[in-house]
Amino acid sequence: MDNNLKTGLTIKILIGCLVGGFICVVLYAFGAYDDIIMDKPAVIVQILGSMIFGAICMGTQIVYDIESWGIRRSTTIHYLICVVAFLITSTLLGWFSADIMWIVLSIFTVTYVCIWLIYSAVYKRKVRQMNNDLEKMLRRGQEGGRQ
Repeated sequence: MDNNLKTGLTIKILIGCLVGGFICVVLYAFGAYDDIIMDKPAVIVQILGSMIFGAICMGTQIVYDIESWGIRRSTTIHYLICVVAFLITSTLLGWFSADIMWIVLSIFTVTYVCIWLIYSAVYKRKVRQMNNDLEKMLRRGQEGGRQ
């Protein structure tokens, strides 16, 4: 792994930790854990678990940088890693009861697909713009060569 990939991976992991911890703290602040008696060690465990889950989800985005893999393969592997990490984390930390887990997984999957579609549309637009810019540059070069 070259230095750029290592740096990118490190940054993604740190961002994932921060986002995961932030979401947990916000949920705690708004009373999401009121039904559970939350002492300081339990809160710390929840925050650390959320940070690890965030780090896994963000860090495994590195699969999109593997040039030999297609978008379908990268997305499938990233989704599977995230959903397994979610199942393990949510089970260990008691986020959801077993009887609603299929609903939560459905929401997780729909959210994942929505985020992927948004990113896909943004990147398609960027590629289209780059192709248009390249075409303009080529036309200018051809016109300049004729004069």
